[in-house]
Amino acid sequence: MMLNEIMENETPVDKQLFFSITAQSLLSENLKDEHLINCLLDNHCFSDAITFLAHSLGCKDGISWARESVIQYSLDLSDNDNHLLTSTENWLKNPTSKNRSCVLPKKTFTQSTPAVWVALAAYWSEGSIDEENIDSTETPKNLVIDAVYSAVMLLTQQVPEEDKYRTYISVINDGVDTLINSRLN
Repeated sequence: MMLNEIMENETPVDKQLFFSITAQSLLSENLKDEHLINCLLDNHCFSDAITFLAHSLGCKDGISWARESVIQYSLDLSDNDNHLLTSTENWLKNPTSKNRSCVLPKKTFTQSTPAVWVALAAYWSEGSIDEENIDSTETPKNLVIDAVYSAVMLLTQQVPEEDKYRTYISVINDGVDTLINSRLN
């Protein structure tokens, strides 16, 4: 099944809300979503393609895509990054409150890495963001989307310049595959 067949029955994402001015100028209102990714890739609007995918994938699928991208394309993962990615995988397999709370240790992060953003996306995915659960503050839904986007964009910025194009294309194609698979299941 092709992306256009998957997307035609889905609620379209409001492209005007989050696309860059450059991407908006390329896209007509009549452009169907199945042509959207190709148009963005053809015009090297990689950030916009990643934005579209972060908004289009569901919470767990978006986090899974970001996590897999970090594992596959990161050049140097620290022990802390590996721990965060493993904890996120445990939460993805068994999304309990306990597993979600284990995603982020109670220490302050001194570095912003793609793995940290993946862990933040998982932590912000559900439930309260108040660690003490005093006020039970629900997480705004856009935080997960923003964290998925940040993980993938930060990852693509960390690869050597000569590998950026190939990494963008690979990560975005992986995201499209994730989107298609999520819509089939």
